[in-house]
Amino acid sequence: MGKPIYFASPFTLYSEGIQAAFEMAAKACAKFLKEGYPVYSPIVHGYPIALHGKIDQLDHGFWLAIDQPMMNVSRGLIVWQAYGWKDSYGIQKEIEEFQRQNKPIVHLDPDDFPIDHFREFAREHGWEF
Repeated sequence: MGKPIYFASPFTLYSEGIQAAFEMAAKACAKFLKEGYPVYSPIVHGYPIALHGKIDQLDHGFWLAIDQPMMNVSRGLIVWQAYGWKDSYGIQKEIEEFQRQNKPIVHLDPDDFPIDHFREFAREHGWEF
């Protein structure tokens, strides 16, 4: 499938709580995967590890360091604009990193998400899979 697309979504500031944030991210990622887009979500990957491994879910320094290699290999960033994304420390750092690496960033509204819009963005950036 090639390089992944990094999927950033709110976690600690999500209005319905962190479990709901995890479920929202997992469902969104499933939509992309079904369409053939290999997404990586630090929330979907990290939350169950933190929960079952008793790792502090709120330690930004720890998690950003863990996610750095995935940011490095990802072809671009999807910012899932669910409640809390603008004030999310993690998402702001992820955006800064993708800007620093000069990689494409797309902001998507989960309440108005036509997959065709994303397909067009993906084609424009050579994200054919």
